Amino acid sequence: MEKNNKLKIIISSIFLLVIVSTAAFAYFGSFNIDVNNNVAVNILTEDPGEATFVSDATFLNLQVPALNMNPINSNDEIEAAKNEAVLNVTLKGHNNVLTVCSFDIVFEYDLGSNIYGDGATYKTSGADKEITMQVVSNSGTNYYENETNFDFNTSNGWSQKTSTVGAKKVLVSGAQITSTGYENTQNYKFIGKYYNLSLSQSQLEGKSFTGKIYADNLSCDSKEKLNLYKTIQAKYNEGNTFVKLYDGEGSDTYANPVYYYNGAVEDNNVLFGGFCWKIVRTTDTGGVKLIYNGVQTNGSCNNTGTDSQIGTSAFNSSYDSPAYVGYMYNTVYTISYKSSSELSNIVFGNSFTYSDGTYTLADTMTVATWSDGYSAINNNHYTCFTTSTTCSSLYYVYYTLSSNAYYITLTGGKSVGDALNEMLYADDVNKTDSTMKTYIETWYENNMTAYTSYLEDTTYCNDRSILNLNGWNPNGGSTIGSSSYLEFKNYNTNYSLVCGSVTDQFRVGNTKAPLKYPVGLLTAPEVWLAYKDASDSTYYLNTGQNYLLGSPRYFNFFYAGGRSVSSSGSMGSSSMGASRGVRPSVSLKPGTRYISGNGSYTSPYLIE
Repeated sequence: MEKNNKLKIIISSIFLLVIVSTAAFAYFGSFNIDVNNNVAVNILTEDPGEATFVSDATFLNLQVPALNMNPINSNDEIEAAKNEAVLNVTLKGHNNVLTVCSFDIVFEYDLGSNIYGDGATYKTSGADKEITMQVVSNSGTNYYENETNFDFNTSNGWSQKTSTVGAKKVLVSGAQITSTGYENTQNYKFIGKYYNLSLSQSQLEGKSFTGKIYADNLSCDSKEKLNLYKTIQAKYNEGNTFVKLYDGEGSDTYANPVYYYNGAVEDNNVLFGGFCWKIVRTTDTGGVKLIYNGVQTNGSCNNTGTDSQIGTSAFNSSYDSPAYVGYMYNTVYTISYKSSSELSNIVFGNSFTYSDGTYTLADTMTVATWSDGYSAINNNHYTCFTTSTTCSSLYYVYYTLSSNAYYITLTGGKSVGDALNEMLYADDVNKTDSTMKTYIETWYENNMTAYTSYLEDTTYCNDRSILNLNGWNPNGGSTIGSSSYLEFKNYNTNYSLVCGSVTDQFRVGNTKAPLKYPVGLLTAPEVWLAYKDASDSTYYLNTGQNYLLGSPRYFNFFYAGGRSVSSSGSMGSSSMGASRGVRPSVSLKPGTRYISGNGSYTSPYLIE
């Protein structure tokens, strides 16, 4: 909806200069810009409301002290007086309607006034500064951004007076103020100065220069802000091939349908908080989940490579424990190993008993020669790493090679099941921030806190459920072959947005998995949805860089790994200790509206 209003609004009245001397050199009197206060104009917009444009100004008054009213004998101009005034321009629009008003700020001489720089009241020859003006403006083209002599000159934008209009000059053109329901105020400052010269300024003696400063060519447009979720929904209903409906696990419980972008999308770009983002999907609340995509360039958001990241970071600075797949973690059982030369005639047990600080192995077997027997351990994972069946610290071997045995150390009667629970599932599993969580939240704190009110507290999933325990199985399992995978369910067919345990559902409001700010990482399933049936070289989440996701992938024989998007765009895996690209994700609140744009690179949806 648009409506133009072209009005002339006087926002400032008298511009007065009086020269009151009879000497050969310059003596100055007073210089005033007298501004009317509280000039209001109602700018009517289309339904549903009205916007009010208000100019609330003040006085600019220059008085030259008597001691300055003497001739000078210097080759330089001397500042004799200075004063300034602040003009307040306020616009208040209607909620969910973008109102944009543009206007010029104009000085116009009164018809009966002398004109400085014209005819007998000419500018003193050779003077760079005599009577000057400077305007500090919020927007538009400011012709007096730098202090400039204020003499009449038709080649410099001044118009000649007519029988009805005085000579005038635009001080600022295309000034603009916007509102989307809140009251927006801009300040325009006018600075006037007199300079006393060592040259004769007698042509200005006894002359007065009066005029007014006002707003001219006022034009206001209004447009209803559009609901971003509904725009995405409309794209799906219209058959847009890049917008899909999520109908997977859990969708039957959603309050709002969840739509996701898929493939080589080019119209899911958003400009929010001064940064570019890409829409990934909607949420079941009606929110819109985004992924960071760099800094705008002249309003354009076509970023790839490192420009689409906030930087690089490891997921965790350490990686030698299953605990380090956590976005937060608590108890850490670090990994150790023994070489085959230390592993002759070792007794292994299927289970144990514990009493008075001593572990006792049960259902034992002995591996006489490691290279011959390492693959036969199977269900016997507990050992004291001696020929004895008792020890105060017990060792659990979860992975074996012909050269090494990899294990964790247990104390206090704990089993491997206890260790897994403490590292992955316990209610207090989230005590220490990961390196990644600290990195993202620090970036947010430095850049986005002013925009938190726009965001919903949605879940950022870090699902640590184990698909295949293998050698970590408390009931016994093979210590050779495939690693212990912690991936978010199946390899490349998991499109489920369900996040299992409450301790893996990171939100600001979840005390068992707390975020400091509503920001996190995308998950592997969210990427699979974007990638499904698409080419990895063209789908919109391919940036040409390897960047990390929030989904754990595995714990192999020695280190923890998580999901990443590879530099080719395919789904990859990275060690939790490897430095990779970081692209934060946020989710706009339900009902979020955009001011302008169609989602393209050059015209992203603008959220303000």
